[in-house]
Amino acid sequence: MDIITRRFYSFHGRIVLQCLVPLVFNDIEAEFNDYSMRSLPIPSLLKLLAVLRYYGTGNFQIVIGDLVGIIQPTISRCIKYISKIIASKLPTFVKFPATLEEKIHNQVLFSNIAGFVGVDGTVDCTHIPILNPGGNQGENFRNRKGIFSINVQIVSGPRCEILDIVARWPGSVHDSRIFSNSNVNIIYEQKQLPGHILGDGGYPQIGYLFTPVRNP
Repeated sequence: MDIITRRFYSFHGRIVLQCLVPLVFNDIEAEFNDYSMRSLPIPSLLKLLAVLRYYGTGNFQIVIGDLVGIIQPTISRCIKYISKIIASKLPTFVKFPATLEEKIHNQVLFSNIAGFVGVDGTVDCTHIPILNPGGNQGENFRNRKGIFSINVQIVSGPRCEILDIVARWPGSVHDSRIFSNSNVNIIYEQKQLPGHILGDGGYPQIGYLFTPVRNP
């Protein structure tokens, strides 16, 4: 059963029940109290599963609705409000360690991986495909592969957790420009983190950002 749940919703059933439902359950109920569905309320778990299915497949809302037995307009409202709820939790989970002890612990975990000392995180960008937004700025979203996208920067920790994310730049923007204009760069400029960050050859080699040496 757990394998089937992951196949359809991208998460194991126990993760959905033990982590995701408690995370958004009360908020979902509050958001949907304004809608006239009191005569035939839709269980919160079903709403959440429908949205997870949409996230995992990007399928048409009417197809998602057919899977879980919910009409398309309600699926649309579920996606809108649950997405807002999840996004509101971002500061709680996506953040750098706060205390010096936590920062040092992260460095120790990174050192245990490959023996590289003093590492706070690793940074890279990934392109998230989108439809052509059109208008005067549409071509700014076409990346070097000719695909329309948003270039998203992510800083990850030693346990593959996300420490920072920037998702506002069009696909034509280079990784190094995104980093130089990001809050992460400011954090290191102000020496708020004790170590350094690792990136690939798309980034400049600077005092707190280490990249591979091409010809050692």
